[in-house]
Amino acid sequence: MEKVPGVKLSHFWDDMHAKKKSQIVTQLVMFDKALASNPFPEYGSLYCAEDGPRDDNFVIGPTTNRRYFDDGRGTLTLDRGPCKYTTSGT
Repeated sequence: MEKVPGVKLSHFWDDMHAKKKSQIVTQLVMFDKALASNPFPEYGSLYCAEDGPRDDNFVIGPTTNRRYFDDGRGTLTLDRGPCKYTTSGT
């Protein structure tokens, strides 16, 4: 990803006419619609491919988004310890 040069919209939004604001919002909605219309055959996180052709530098693997691991976990009725048994590494 690269940073696009320019000025933040928030720096001059308040001084813009309503018609220009409407045009910008319409452009943003059309851009978002174009992105949302692309089907994704897989869902997950991007990982560097260990092996493979030059065109396949990345692979899609399991998601690492914490929401999919933590969401709702605190409401589960579980024995949260302390652990009654410990094992020694020796």
